[in-house]
Amino acid sequence: LLQAAAAIGRRFDPGLLASVAGQPDETGAALHRLQDNDIIYREADSSDYAFRHVLLRDCVYQSLLSDRRAELHLAIAEALEARNHNRLTETAEALAYHYAQTNRAVQAFTYAAMAGTKSLGMFSLGEADRYFAAAFALYERDPSCVTEARLAAFLADYALCSNLSLRAKAMEELAAKVRPFFRRQGDSLHHALFLHHLVACLICDARYLAAIDVRQDLSDMAARLGDPVSRAYAIVSEIALSCYCQPFTNAEFAARRAEAERLLAEIDDAYLQNYFWAHLGWDKICRGRVLEANEAADRMMDIGLRQNDPRSLGYGTAMKALTALCTDDYETALAMSEQALKVSRVEFETAIAAASRHASLVPLGKPGAAAEVRRFVDTCAANGWTMFSSGPEIMLGVALAMEGRIGEGLAHIEAVIKRRESE
Repeated sequence: LLQAAAAIGRRFDPGLLASVAGQPDETGAALHRLQDNDIIYREADSSDYAFRHVLLRDCVYQSLLSDRRAELHLAIAEALEARNHNRLTETAEALAYHYAQTNRAVQAFTYAAMAGTKSLGMFSLGEADRYFAAAFALYERDPSCVTEARLAAFLADYALCSNLSLRAKAMEELAAKVRPFFRRQGDSLHHALFLHHLVACLICDARYLAAIDVRQDLSDMAARLGDPVSRAYAIVSEIALSCYCQPFTNAEFAARRAEAERLLAEIDDAYLQNYFWAHLGWDKICRGRVLEANEAADRMMDIGLRQNDPRSLGYGTAMKALTALCTDDYETALAMSEQALKVSRVEFETAIAAASRHASLVPLGKPGAAAEVRRFVDTCAANGWTMFSSGPEIMLGVALAMEGRIGEGLAHIEAVIKRRESE
């Protein structure tokens, strides 16, 4: 009984334990004896029990032979499925863990993917990435554990998680592995979604030529598919990429904006709405239309407040910081960026706010600004966040000039500009 409890975990439900151990009539008395011997205890305000010491639980668990351990995990997983058959999502994490200890690859993949999607919906991006990575590792070991249709849907969710988490380099590595699969599969909505998120990550890493090629594949696919979701993702990708390379004329941009707004009105997609409005604001900044950029940011903040959407609120606040930065209003940029860092829920808008904050520190003469900015620039380089490092990296040259090292500062700024132009 104790071994079965250890396989469940440090905390365990006595009903589940009785089902797994196959001793329903004896379980209660046995638990009381274990409690009397101070091996387990009843948790306050709960029917659950827990091992008194985690090391004791680990010792019991490690004493299990591998076959017996797998047998127990399978029994636990099947019992959990039976007990929660109409609400499997609620227990997806436990099911993913227990099936991963067995040879049931199909179930292990299914529940790891389900747990990842659940965490993604709650903006627990670290947890989501962990489950998605575990599911993909299962697929790599045994491709038969998932159908092609379910794999495509899973990869679209994994790509969204990587995009929101700014795991740009990880996304590029994933794409290298799975794009042959998508090419074999052909056109599909999930394929289109994956390409959109790949474009976003390539932009983040300043790999613009590669982003142009993938964006063209996405636009061509959306035209063939013809559905509003694929077309919306394709045209918003075109708008986003135009902010960094291959800019549209004012008339061309206005036409694409109108088409994007028409398509977005047909679908319910908070992520794409945020991405669209953020790049409308960024386009206005690039064209020198600061008031219009602020209007776009204000709209995002208003949506966030009205719909209780932390992403819109964080995005809009970060955009306000960026706009203030571009008009040399460094005090406002710093205040808005710090406010955005408090309300932002995912890495993307956090990075925008952090970039604005670090670019503000130097001209405001904050103590230790140059060293802090250097750490941020190094972090961006390590993570493939090239897009967010440009402003702060330029300010390192300003910092040198403010110290009286004007020649060095100018040389640094010119080197950064040359590198950005080559990108």
